[in-house]
Amino acid sequence: MGGGIAYQSASKGTPIIMKDIKDEQLDLGMGEANKLLGKLVKREKITSAKAGDILADIRPTLNYGDFGNVDIVVEAVVENPKVKKFVLAEVEAALDDVNLHRFLDLVHEFRQEAQLLIVSHQKRTMEAADCLYGITMQPGGSSRAVSEKVSVSADR
Repeated sequence: MGGGIAYQSASKGTPIIMKDIKDEQLDLGMGEANKLLGKLVKREKITSAKAGDILADIRPTLNYGDFGNVDIVVEAVVENPKVKKFVLAEVEAALDDVNLHRFLDLVHEFRQEAQLLIVSHQKRTMEAADCLYGITMQPGGSSRAVSEKVSVSADR
């Protein structure tokens, strides 16, 4: 999944950092991006040089320290709620206060013209929300969606 998302972003001219926990997984992601680009080269939609340029815009990493100056994070984690929660907490912890402030400024700017769905465990990010949604596990294992409207404060 990550390789396809990385390919899509890089092929549109957006440099991408692909983060994983193992080199083998990064190799799989890069292999997927390379495979998709290879199909385009074979069909003569792009040149081999262009495919190389696109691949060069995908930077694989095992380190959140490489996220120092990113504008957006796209989560493509295995569909395991415990893993997702852990990864989101790691990503948000890597955001320094300056980047978090920049992000919240963008949220405030875009909320005037668009609806935003943000997945976050970060307190300051959740405080910027109009409505919070969550999933709760009921006895017996069934889950239920819950929502809570947040009152708008004077500073928003």
